[in-house]
Amino acid sequence: MAGVRKALAAPLRLLRLMPVILYHLNHFKADLHRLRSGDSYQFGAHDKTFHKGVSILLNTPFTTRLHDDPAFVSDVDALEDWEDFEALAQYARRADPERSLAAIHPMGRDLFRFREEGMPALKKELPLYRDFPAHLNAIFRSLEMDHVPFDADGRYTSPEADTPRLAHAYRWYEEKCRKLNQAGASRL
Repeated sequence: MAGVRKALAAPLRLLRLMPVILYHLNHFKADLHRLRSGDSYQFGAHDKTFHKGVSILLNTPFTTRLHDDPAFVSDVDALEDWEDFEALAQYARRADPERSLAAIHPMGRDLFRFREEGMPALKKELPLYRDFPAHLNAIFRSLEMDHVPFDADGRYTSPEADTPRLAHAYRWYEEKCRKLNQAGASRL
């Protein structure tokens, strides 16, 4: 959002962006058909064009590096991210009780072991973890969110629990982790 405000605060940058947009409009469709024939999704831009355009809009160098590593995709830096990943973890427990978190995160077994071995000590030292469900419910209430994530018994509940979107996310994470594990095993 800050980037949008910055771009709108200097409308002359939009004029400097016009050559980049025109280049994109003139070349992208032909390049897409050449590079990804049969792809029906014709949205996006070349990395170089995208980086140049965003750099002009923000008046600062800009680059991205896209990846599909499930360990990085599943970062939790906001309440919504936590809730999405917790719903996914609960789904994984139901879909594959034996592997559970290991099915959707490359470090799933280590995370599970930390929960079993490390969390009891943290619960004694940090009030936040003594009653994590109550703590998170209080945050959700203070932000006047539509629901709280835990019921009265401390069980996680989610409005997304049985949606096709969650099942699709599970399949994506599970496939990525399976491929990572296979690649790791072949290196041994």
